[in-house]
Amino acid sequence: MPVTITMMKKVGLDVTDCSKKEGERRIGSPAKLDFIYGVASDGLTSFELALNGKGEGDRLIVNISVLEGQRYFGHLFSPVVQALGWQILPETLHLEIAVTSIADADHREIVRSIAESVAQCGCGGSCGCGC
Repeated sequence: MPVTITMMKKVGLDVTDCSKKEGERRIGSPAKLDFIYGVASDGLTSFELALNGKGEGDRLIVNISVLEGQRYFGHLFSPVVQALGWQILPETLHLEIAVTSIADADHREIVRSIAESVAQCGCGGSCGCGC
């Protein structure tokens, strides 16, 4: 039986910026992102719901405004921004996300991940909410 993304699994992703720049398609190299699925205190994010049940090698395409992206990714927005190395946020996010690994998370990783999700509101401070 293949391993799929479910609660409290450690998920590894390759996140690629596929944004368009002045009419030309620009593809960046994939950024690595690891997180524990389902640890946020306010429930699953829309991003996590889109990943639910996916397996290694599955892909997800995300094309949304940066404001929608903050809601879509929730507590994972800041880690996505940091992984991609964005200094200035684009108006629109064009991302290709590939599932690279799924594993059981140990208790220490889960506790650390819960603490990190509580420590940030998800917007990375860019929305003006004061977080």
